[in-house]
Amino acid sequence: MGIGNCSFTGPEGNTSEIILDFGHHPVNIKRSVSGDFWVAVNRETRLINHRGKLIVTIALLIDSDGAVLDEIILLDQYGNSSITQVQEVAVATCRIATTLV
Repeated sequence: MGIGNCSFTGPEGNTSEIILDFGHHPVNIKRSVSGDFWVAVNRETRLINHRGKLIVTIALLIDSDGAVLDEIILLDQYGNSSITQVQEVAVATCRIATTLV
């Protein structure tokens, strides 16, 4: 459960590697304006009373080496809902836009 890098040609052709393993499935990956990547992640957590689960939606900004540059928890904006993508938009007051499932 993570993000991999696959090389199809060149000296590292036909190889793959995990560049970021964070224990949860990424939903969608989009290129940012700066050339890095926004990753939509839905972390599922069991509630203490065992009466349900909480979905914590997170926007991760990572570089091509898998280093996490920014992590934005979207629980206040989306509550217990899943997201399908995170995309940067060119609006001064809004850094990211998300799409609900």
